[in-house]
Order: sequence, then C-alpha cells, then structure tokens
Amino acid sequence: LDNKTTLIDQLSTQDHVHIINNYQQTTISSYNNPTIRSLLADYRGTTHLQYIVSPNGKPELCTTPGQEPLFFSISHSANVATLLVSKTGAVGIDVEAIFPRPHANDIAKRYFALKTPCNLFDFYRHWTAREAYIKAIGGRLFRDMAGITVRAGSEFGIGHQSITHNVSFFEPRPGFMGALCRPKNSQKVIKVINQP
Repeated sequence: LDNKTTLIDQLSTQDHVHIINNYQQTTISSYNNPTIRSLLADYRGTTHLQYIVSPNGKPELCTTPGQEPLFFSISHSANVATLLVSKTGAVGIDVEAIFPRPHANDIAKRYFALKTPCNLFDFYRHWTAREAYIKAIGGRLFRDMAGITVRAGSEFGIGHQSITHNVSFFEPRPGFMGALCRPKNSQKVIKVINQP
C-alpha cells in the first residue's frame, strides 16, 4: 500500500488479508513476529502495541479510551503466513500447505462428521474452515472441532448448533489453502494484500 496512514480507514469498507511469503517463525508467539507486529502497528498508527490473551489463548490488541477495536487473526504453514485484520468483530484465519494425509478419512469421519470418504481438496476445506472458525470464537481446536455445524457450498456457513459465521476460501500460493471466518452479518469486501 502506498499510504499506510489510511489502512485503518480502509477497514470501514474492507477486511484485509495479508499474505506473507518467505515467513519465518522468529518468536514463540506469531503476533510478536516482526513482520506481523509491523503490519499491526501500521493499522494502529503506533509501534507501542499491547496484547491481552483470552483464557483460550486468542491474542487481542488492547484498546485505549476512544480507540476503535481492531480484530486480527494469524496463521502460518511452511513458509507462508496470513494475517486477517477487521473492525467488524472477531475473525479467524487458517492456512495449510496441501499434502497427502494418510489418515485424512479417519480424521474427517471423527471430527467433520462426514459419512463418505473425502478427497484431499474437501478434507482441507473442512479442516481450514473449522480451524478459522475456532480461531474466530477463541476456542480450542480438538475440544471444539466435533461440535461444529457446517453448511457446505462455495462459501461455508459455520457455527455451534446454528450458522453464526461465514467462511470464504482463498489460495494464498499454489499448493496452499486458506480459509477466513467472519461473523455471518459481515458484508465487507475482502482485500488481499501480498507482502513483498
């Protein structure tokens, strides 16, 4: 982006997904990675970022009086990372490198409640959708995965007992699948930004 001072203003009409190639995990917490911190600082307009962590481990940016909340989610797989930023509400993102998984059908049957065998593409759509949703609500992956309701289609509807969120899919790079989860009522445009 040319004018970083307008990033937060753009979130009024758009949610942003940053794709970070050649990502290296340099800290224990992804949100303390220098690239992630720099991007979040651009949205906040300050390098002084403070986080709180929910009881389930979801990091959140602290806000000061008069400051709008800023919601974000981070995921990384291999050397690709994604950062989803929104002003709408809690969001979640997942990215996975696609490779054969010998027990994919066993996992799908146990955690996705799928009755028939699924192909690798469907497995990753279900996996990334569920993980993005769990990140959005601040849940625990294996504790909460089996109780999720999914309405599959080009976009997934997802929730516990009822559909409360939508999941959209994207390809951050060939050989990867990404899913982003936002509240069902969010009608914002999603802007994908490739980081150098």
